[in-house]
Amino acid sequence: SYYMYNFNKLDFVPISIALFLAIYLITIIIVTNNLNKKNNIIKAERDELKLLNSRYIQEIEKRKKTEKSLEIAEQSLEQSSKLAEIGQMSAAINHEISQPLLALRTYLSSMKMLLERNRVMEAKSNFSRVNDLILRMEKITSQLRIFSTKSENSNNRISLTESIDASLSMISPQLIDKEIKIKYQPSSKAVFVIGDEIKVQQILINLLNNSIDALDGIEDAIISISFKQGQKHTKIKVVDNGKGIDAPDKIFEPFFTTKAQGKGVGLGLSISSDLARKF
Repeated sequence: SYYMYNFNKLDFVPISIALFLAIYLITIIIVTNNLNKKNNIIKAERDELKLLNSRYIQEIEKRKKTEKSLEIAEQSLEQSSKLAEIGQMSAAINHEISQPLLALRTYLSSMKMLLERNRVMEAKSNFSRVNDLILRMEKITSQLRIFSTKSENSNNRISLTESIDASLSMISPQLIDKEIKIKYQPSSKAVFVIGDEIKVQQILINLLNNSIDALDGIEDAIISISFKQGQKHTKIKVVDNGKGIDAPDKIFEPFFTTKAQGKGVGLGLSISSDLARKF
């Protein structure tokens, strides 16, 4: 015979509690596993972010060092360009200074002779001429000294007319030697701009030297300089009647030059463009 259990007499309360606890424990286990997985993912992402942040900091430091190196290289390049310009002008300037020196020797000999003959008044008249010659040489050498000095990257209120006059004074021996005329009418009133005086002169001399080179072999060679002052900007034009430019889209590229070998390295206009943008 079969034993028949009477389910009507069975107490379901302990079974329900046990079943609830089992489901609760299973739920806790599942949730804990999910939380552990999420924590592991978060930890991995955090570690990855730390690594990326560390690399980013290293890249920033590396970039800062690179920018500093580039800045130093740029300053050295500007200085080299200025020294190269001075080298090109040295022969003509030497000729310009030799003439006043020869005249000084003549005046001094004349003054000595006049003083020996007690012609004091006539000797005194030569003093002003000697002084003018000394001032002329001093002006040339002082411009060379300023131009060869490293600039401190200062932006100040400077006289544009004085910068143009100083630049023309620097290259005047070359203009005289090559019989190049300058067409320039200074403004009746002072014109001021914000910039670095030495670098403004460097830009102007680079442009003028390019014009001088472009006028090689040209009859009735002339360079005209003009400027137009607006409310926010001042435009300077340096124009020559030379042969023109074959590749105007490349003239501001570093080391691009159309000059013969040994006459230029193609940095003048590139540096001038960078300097102008900084102003």
